[in-house]
Amino acid sequence: MGNAVQRTAIVAGGSGLIGREIIKVLKKATIETLNLDIADGADIPIFLNRFVLPSAIFRDRKINVWVNTTY
Repeated sequence: MGNAVQRTAIVAGGSGLIGREIIKVLKKATIETLNLDIADGADIPIFLNRFVLPSAIFRDRKINVWVNTTY
């Protein structure tokens, strides 16, 4: 197990009903999961007046999974 590959997922809309459930499943599968949402408490907060993703998120880690649950 020492050679386990770190997997990372971003769930867009992770604060919603579906997004929260997807995050639970991904975390249970030991996948590092980041919540990208306009809601307070998101790991990656989005402000509607300035949509800019922090580049460090993509520079510091490889994103293996991207889930879009926004509407």
